[in-house]
Amino acid sequence: MEINQLPQEMLHAIMLRVSFETLVECLRVCKKWRTTILDEGFKEKYQHQSMSRLRLLFLYSEHPERLFQSVCQEKPSLLSSKRQLRFDTDQEFEMVSQPQQGLVCLSFEHQFLLCNLGTKKCKTLPRPEGEPSAEVYFFGYDEARGVFKLLGVPCVNVARGGRRTQMQPPLVLTVKLAEEESWRSVEAQQLPYTPVTESVCINGVLFYGARSVVDLNTYKVITFNLESERFGFIDLPDGLQINRIVDTLVTYQGNVCLVKNHYLESDDGTRGFEVFVKDGNEEDKMKPLFLVIPRWRAVAKGLPFLFQGTTKNGELVFATQSVQIDGSHYLLYYNADTQHLRKLKIEGGSRGDVETYLDHADTLLLT
Repeated sequence: MEINQLPQEMLHAIMLRVSFETLVECLRVCKKWRTTILDEGFKEKYQHQSMSRLRLLFLYSEHPERLFQSVCQEKPSLLSSKRQLRFDTDQEFEMVSQPQQGLVCLSFEHQFLLCNLGTKKCKTLPRPEGEPSAEVYFFGYDEARGVFKLLGVPCVNVARGGRRTQMQPPLVLTVKLAEEESWRSVEAQQLPYTPVTESVCINGVLFYGARSVVDLNTYKVITFNLESERFGFIDLPDGLQINRIVDTLVTYQGNVCLVKNHYLESDDGTRGFEVFVKDGNEEDKMKPLFLVIPRWRAVAKGLPFLFQGTTKNGELVFATQSVQIDGSHYLLYYNADTQHLRKLKIEGGSRGDVETYLDHADTLLLT
């Protein structure tokens, strides 16, 4: 039986078993395969499968190119899972937040690109109307409605008297993959807070750290529900501040987590980190949590690692932020149940700095 005679369900089953690289090649060489791969039913099945096979994404920044590399998240040392894409541009595009559903959002001076790194397909998003203002942009996925959204939040320099400036309302863009879209104001909401961290998106909610423009000693984690488009606030422990240079937000066991850039280390080489995690019983509070990692000194061997969050299996992931002279950089995985700490070497990187993103995925979106 020739492939043209196979029933659609059988074709779907076959295509779900081939590698992503093979799927991309099939899009180019065979009309029948292309029709099957672009079928909305197959794309939905493939997306569901990919979200259960998550990947790590690395971004190496060296002008005028951006090198992306991804590996299997659960087995990052598996060489057969490695993929690279060089993104050459005259403009220094930066990542907007983390990847969502396998797509990344890049920005440069209020220009935005939504990109599928695997198929090398991009969609140019509209610029906000009017004169550019000082805004920070966050990228998320509204799981309830199945759409991507960009949130633009006013950013003021409180050290230079920005708190006396009239703050503009936040902006939101609903990204429609096959249609035109436009920015709009988030109605009747003015936030007396300015962003101080990047965002994370968890279950359709964006989280980012912010500082009050009224009381400069007050910090909160701001929430934005992508479905209802309503803001909320999560309180930090009394007196806790967010350092905009080194503190980050990550996902810890499915909850938002504030990572402070300090640690304690015992004589036997055990290292402890204090983080702050949203209390599952109280929606508007963060509670401290102390993470203890045995054998840290023996395994890390003096390399500086930063906490990146947890995998779906619950392992803690740490990553270096710079590339060695041989093009390599490192990850640490820690399993709290077995107390096993392992170091992994990632090769093939560019020079300079590297950013690490969890929960990336192969996708046929934008194809």
